Amino acid sequence: MKRYLWCDIDSTVNDHWRRIKRNTDGTRIYSSAWSYDEIMKDEPLHHAVKANNLLFEKYNLSFVTARGFDGALRVTQDWLNIHKFKYNNIVIVKNMKEKVEFILDTTCHILIDDMTTGQERCRNNLTFHIEHIARLARKGIRVVWNINWDKILKALI
Repeated sequence: MKRYLWCDIDSTVNDHWRRIKRNTDGTRIYSSAWSYDEIMKDEPLHHAVKANNLLFEKYNLSFVTARGFDGALRVTQDWLNIHKFKYNNIVIVKNMKEKVEFILDTTCHILIDDMTTGQERCRNNLTFHIEHIARLARKGIRVVWNINWDKILKALI
C-alpha cells in the first residue's frame, strides 16, 4: 500500500521568485503576480519534475498549496499539467495555518513544503514556521522543508 505524500507548490516545485521580481516595486507585490498569465511563466525548480514522477510511482502524491485567490485551482492544474507533474489530487487553501490544519485532518505521512509565508511582502520578509513543523512531527508526519530535489529523492526512494 502506498504511503501518502503531500507537496506544496510555490518555492517547492516552482521558482515563483522570478514572477515576484517582475511584479514588485521592492516594497510590495502587485496583484498581477497572481494572474493566470504570470503564474504560467513560472519554471519548475531543478529536478522537481523528475523527482515528482519518481515519487508518484512510490507514493500517493497530491499537492496542497496556499493560493487564496480567484482561479487558483485552474491555473495550478494547468501549470502542473503543462510541466508534466503527476499527482492524485490538488487542494487549494487560503494560508499556511489552513494548510497545516488540512494536513493534520487528512491522511499524510510526508509533507514536502518550504514552510515559509510572507511571499506577498517580498523575499526579505519571509517567515519560516518551525512551530508548524513541530506540530506536524508530533502527529507522526515527516516534514521535508529543505528543498533540494536530488537530496529529497535520495531520502525518500
